[in-house]
Parts: sequence; C-alpha cells; structure tokens
Amino acid sequence: MPKNHIIVYDTLITRSDSVTRSVIDPFLIAAKNDLTVNESNQKFFNFHLLPIINSEKQRENYHTVKTLSSNKETKPSKYYFEGGSDWLIFFIVFLVVLLVWIRIYYGKVIIRTFESTINQQSARKLIDERSNLLQKATFFLTLLYILSSGLFIFELISFFHLKIFDFKGFALLSLCTITLFLFFIIKSFFYWFTGILVKSEKESYEFISNGNIFYKSTGIILLPIVSAIPYVPDNIAQILLYSGIAVFIASFIMRVIRGFVISFQFKLSFFYSFLYFCALEILPVIYVYHFIKNVF
Repeated sequence: MPKNHIIVYDTLITRSDSVTRSVIDPFLIAAKNDLTVNESNQKFFNFHLLPIINSEKQRENYHTVKTLSSNKETKPSKYYFEGGSDWLIFFIVFLVVLLVWIRIYYGKVIIRTFESTINQQSARKLIDERSNLLQKATFFLTLLYILSSGLFIFELISFFHLKIFDFKGFALLSLCTITLFLFFIIKSFFYWFTGILVKSEKESYEFISNGNIFYKSTGIILLPIVSAIPYVPDNIAQILLYSGIAVFIASFIMRVIRGFVISFQFKLSFFYSFLYFCALEILPVIYVYHFIKNVF
C-alpha cells in the first residue's frame, strides 16, 4: 500500500469497528494515487465512500451503510491539540511524579483529606492541626489541584475548538493555569475580607479551609482523567471530559452543602448564608456558564 494511503486512513478514518474496516481497507488498497491527506472529508465521502454506501444499500446491508455514513462527520482523534503537543507528555509526567512524591512522603495526609470530604469531624481535626508536615502537604496538594484543573480547562477549550485570545499550545495552558490560580487567590481573599467586614473571621476561615479540602481531593481525582484525554480516541476523550465536568460539579455541590452545614453550626442566618454563597460560589459559576455559552 502506498504511504499516502496509510496517512489518509489514519487521518480521515478514526472508527475501528470490524464492519467499517472490512469495507474500507480493501477499497483503500485499490484507491487512486491522487488521494492525498489534503483531500477534505467531504470530498473523500462523496467520491469514495458514497459509491460503497449505494452498493451496500442495494445489498440491504443497512448496518454497514449506517457505519460508513457516520464517517462523514468523523474527526481525527487528536485534532483538538493545535500548535503542537509534544510538550504535553512532559507536563503530564511532571504531574504524575508530583502525585507519586506526595503519596510517598504525605500518604497519610491524602487519606485524611479524602476522609474529610465525607466526615466533617475529620475535616475539623485536619484544619485544627498546625504541623509543618501538614502545611507542606497542603501546599503541594493545592499545587496539584491548580495544575491538574488548568490542564483540564485547556483540554476542554482545545477539544471544543474554543477561541481564547488566539492562544494555543503551552501558551493556552499557561493562561488557563494562571487564571485559575488568580481566581483561587481572589476568592479566598474575598472570603477573608468579607469575614472581617461582618466580624466573622472564624467562620470565614472554616469556609476557606473546608473548601480547600475539596479542591485538593478534586486535583487527585482529576489527574488520571487529564492524563488520558490527549492519548485516547476522540469519542473516549469526550466521555472523559464529561466525567471531569461531573467531578467539578460534585465537588461544588459538596462544598456548598458543607458551607451551609457550617453556617448552621455557627448559628448564622439562612438569608446571610445564602447571600454569602451566592456572591462567592454561585455567581462565579453563572458567569463562567454564560461565558462558555457566548463562546459556543
């Protein structure tokens, strides 16, 4: 088989089911030599797949017809990484090494962090502890969350071809990570500043500390997802992306519920708590939703 035919197969045909391969493989072997990688999906469909589909219709092989017809819209499995992505493997390896290092030196802290997402008493003990070991583990786990989440946002933007100030590749990843870091810092600052204004510094510290517990857990859970997305077919990548979104949503819901529980324990009014969370938790989510909606 000429080399350009192999490239066309890898570039234009991403489905690997047996029916598609059994029909297309023999056809590509006998394909004309003028078939190149620059030939569009539409042209490939019209001139090469459509005759096969019509022939299969006459034979009443409707499953084959459906399979081949769906290839008209098929995109390459890694089409969403523009501007080169060889650097991505080094970034992912760094994240994996970071998690392994944290697991070796701060394994008990990781276990206690996950316990704290479910048990509030465990969370309070973890927050009250002031050991140097815990502070170091908190820093590295927070770093892992920011980097993993920044990578996930980068993959979302790249996969759905969103255009963010013409940033691509590592520049886009840097933008996502820095923006997430600033958002994390600014929100923590507003929690602290609001606590000072209403004379509830203790409650604000409790909110921030519990929120950080969920952030750290989210970063660990996200890592396997973001590590796999660039190297799997696009249909699986899409499932992983939705799984990552589900992780964020679950973390957000659990964080808000924990916040209301803390409010009731400190005997804060429901109205005050609702305004508090609307301003610092719900409104940013609504803003992000409208931003993504406008981009799409």
